[in-house]
Amino acid sequence: LSLQANRRPEIEEQLGSERQGVTDLETTLTQIEAALVPFADLDQQVETLRAILGQHEPDYRSYLENANTAAELPARQEVMKTLAAEQRELKQELEQTRARQEEVAAAFDPEALQAAVRQETELKTEQANRTGKRDTLQRQVAGIETEVEDLKAAEAGLAAERQRLTQFQALLAHAQFLRDIIRQAGPYVIRRLVQQVSLQATHLFSAIMADHTARLQWTQEYGIVMEKDGRTRDFEQLSGGEQMAAALAVRLALLRELSAVDIAFFDEPTSNLDDTRRDNLAEQILTVRERGFSQIFVISHDDTFERVTDHVVRVIKEDNESRVEVE
Repeated sequence: LSLQANRRPEIEEQLGSERQGVTDLETTLTQIEAALVPFADLDQQVETLRAILGQHEPDYRSYLENANTAAELPARQEVMKTLAAEQRELKQELEQTRARQEEVAAAFDPEALQAAVRQETELKTEQANRTGKRDTLQRQVAGIETEVEDLKAAEAGLAAERQRLTQFQALLAHAQFLRDIIRQAGPYVIRRLVQQVSLQATHLFSAIMADHTARLQWTQEYGIVMEKDGRTRDFEQLSGGEQMAAALAVRLALLRELSAVDIAFFDEPTSNLDDTRRDNLAEQILTVRERGFSQIFVISHDDTFERVTDHVVRVIKEDNESRVEVE
């Protein structure tokens, strides 16, 4: 209450200002009312003017609707003059045409017209008959021409087939000759290929085993025989490492000499091989890749081949779960 009491001078000052504002507004209102006195009957004047406008509105609308038409009056008058001149010319032509018609009617012969009509009908009938005969003949000619063309095509095809038959007979005789030659040369070719594979396998086996005293032979029965120190042993008589190295050597030799496939797979090729022979095998497989193989896949549990491969995919098993790493 003390705070409100302290604001009393401020509030009284504001009240005085508001009262002065009210006085000023009342003065302004008195002035506005005095200024509106001359317009006391303004509504009556507006109604009177609206009534006058309502009386003249139909005439005004009619004026607006016909203003464009009235503007076209001179042009239409000119058109009317042109049409009137054309009408006079047409009347003259009509009179001339009627005069010519009377002349033609005077010279018209109905009997001659009937005779001409009968002759026209007869000529049309004869023309239709001849047209039918002509169409029939044309269809027959077209059919004959088609048959002739077919016969010509068949004759040309027969000549071509005869020529092909002659060529095929000559080719068949040549193929039979080659077949006989190949059949006779088969054992010699096989023997030569086996010798070439054996020679290549011997070089690879020697490089893998680091032993150049042994010689491998890939027999015509597709078996593997090793000769060393004047003694010949079959594949079953070789040790585990020798069997693995011999099998890989023959396979690498076959890939080099006979295969047209540019992808090779090796599954655990280092089994039963010591570290030196593993390194030798890795080098030999690398030489195989350099001879035109686009990709070589090696599946192995050791890291011998990692130094000569482009990509390494490891499968690591941890806590009974497999994890793949790619380098």
